[in-house]
Amino acid sequence: MRSADLLLDAQKLCLSRRDRQLFVDLSFEIDKGQLWHLRGDNGSGKSSLLDLLVGLNSADEGVVRWFADNKEANEAHPLKPLEATARGLFHYCRQQNAVNPRLTIRENLQRQAL
Repeated sequence: MRSADLLLDAQKLCLSRRDRQLFVDLSFEIDKGQLWHLRGDNGSGKSSLLDLLVGLNSADEGVVRWFADNKEANEAHPLKPLEATARGLFHYCRQQNAVNPRLTIRENLQRQAL
């Protein structure tokens, strides 16, 4: 039984790029209201993981499930990454000058929403 506050469930994610394993069996959950910090060296897979979470890329193995609300019925019908992004559950500002310093944080996220 999942937590009523569960927003994202990522299980056993594996991803490789150019004959290099970025992550193997990566599993984590994010509850509503949690703030996560993702850091790592250049080329360690941060952007690749975020692309995977929002549905821009697919994992070699594993599953990403998004949950839109606290309804019990949602357990049987989790959202796919692109559906979650379309509903505004996840906003992702890509690299290379994605942030406009004249806008607020909220305005920048809304501008970059996929």
